[in-house]
Amino acid sequence: MARVALIAPRQPDPEARHGGPKQKPETEGGVAQPRYASAMPDEDTTAPWAFRLVAIAAVVVVAWVLLWPVLSLARSLVAIALYVIVGVIAYQVGKVAGRASRTPDS
Repeated sequence: MARVALIAPRQPDPEARHGGPKQKPETEGGVAQPRYASAMPDEDTTAPWAFRLVAIAAVVVVAWVLLWPVLSLARSLVAIALYVIVGVIAYQVGKVAGRASRTPDS
């Protein structure tokens, strides 16, 4: 039986992988900060209010243009449905009124 030596896998060298000595995390008040935190800008990165308002207005106008045919069709369908409903109700009321106005001898 052959003997096989168990060799622990080699740990990667962080200096060889990144091309330089391992950097210590920056500290702020004794607390270690991640590297990405120092790369973040300190100023506010939100868009100005004027740009936001123009963008919202543009979205509203585009939605209006795209949805106008759909809303027009929906409005027409609702009008036809209500016209039919009112017609059926008027017919039923007319039947009841006609029967109530009949005299017993006719």
